[in-house]
Amino acid sequence: MLTAKALLSLLAACATLANGAAVPAAAASPAEKVLVLEGPFPLNSTIEGRSSSDEHVLVKRAACNRGAASIYLGDIDETVRQLQNDYPDQLSYLPARSYVGWNKGEARICAQNRYYADNTRVKRWEAGWAANVVRNECCPGSRSYCGGGSQQGHGDSGLAIDISAMHKTGTCNF
Repeated sequence: MLTAKALLSLLAACATLANGAAVPAAAASPAEKVLVLEGPFPLNSTIEGRSSSDEHVLVKRAACNRGAASIYLGDIDETVRQLQNDYPDQLSYLPARSYVGWNKGEARICAQNRYYADNTRVKRWEAGWAANVVRNECCPGSRSYCGGGSQQGHGDSGLAIDISAMHKTGTCNF
């Protein structure tokens, strides 16, 4: 519980910071020092000692399966539509070192948990989102067929999972 004196000191420090001035080190006792948040800064902005080059910008990209069995894009589109619109919040359990899959026509969408000890669950919507990223990045233009690919998604626990779009003859096993 803050005492009245500590609260007034904290408010004075906040007012000083809001006006752009620094709080002198002697003015704040160790118990009253406040953690100050800096930012947010855009990833490509210049911050002290850092450049604004693209090497600091993180970009998520799908890994495309070149030369794999071709999937009819209409089947990927329909699978994505169903995963994201029909019971999108439904969770599928993904224990450690396991996978689940959804099939529609020639398309197979797999969610893989590659961790050895961590379990998670994946929403149908997340699987559809990742399959749609693969479809858009790996199957450009007006082509009717594509080899598919994979994209990182996340389970409901925040665990990173691999989500793949492939031909129905492909295997989800890793």
